[in-house]
Amino acid sequence: MIEAVVPTSFGTTIIEQIIKEGVIDKGCDAALSAGWKGFEVAHLPTGNRKAWKKAPELLMRELGMITRSTSVYCGINHAFSKFDSRIPKAKWKGFFGAYYSQAELQSVETVAASGVNITGFVNYLDVFNDLLIDAVHKADPSIGGYTLGKIGSAVHAPTGRFAIKYPRSYTLAKEVHDYRYESMASHPLNRKTGKPTKRISYKFLSVAKRLLVECIKELKAVGLL
Repeated sequence: MIEAVVPTSFGTTIIEQIIKEGVIDKGCDAALSAGWKGFEVAHLPTGNRKAWKKAPELLMRELGMITRSTSVYCGINHAFSKFDSRIPKAKWKGFFGAYYSQAELQSVETVAASGVNITGFVNYLDVFNDLLIDAVHKADPSIGGYTLGKIGSAVHAPTGRFAIKYPRSYTLAKEVHDYRYESMASHPLNRKTGKPTKRISYKFLSVAKRLLVECIKELKAVGLL
């Protein structure tokens, strides 16, 4: 119904009132629709945003309508909880720092792809892991430096300091990266075998879920998350 609200059918005052009521609606879909409608008609509801549903607030932030969110909502925790309820909640904002927004969007795309495109899922998760490895190195200088975007330097070093100190995090990154070599969304040929790449089997989902659980538990145990 909110999508059908257009200026040619309703007056500006009515539309703005619908948006105002919509962003506090208990239903997530209705609240999101209201947020998007606010973007379409360039209207930001006035007043205290604390009563807003978290989803439209984050949407409006990403669309540039507001500069920051007052919400303590974490998109990474929300996305991963939908992916697997066993994945523990974590303090991702402090962990990723300046790269939090990118990691948040990456996690949302990763989980969305898990239900419709497992091949793309592998690639999305590989990038999330790259950001994760970078954050681990920044939080723990004892394992040396890391260049974001060079995930191969970490996954191809099984005796490196990262792999030894954070074996479960290393295993997650390596397993996903190895599957990426097989992905038809990455290369035409598997760089290791020279054979044509292919679609990834959905059987990998259960493996990825287990590895994510173990990785996050490991980082929480040492106080990084």
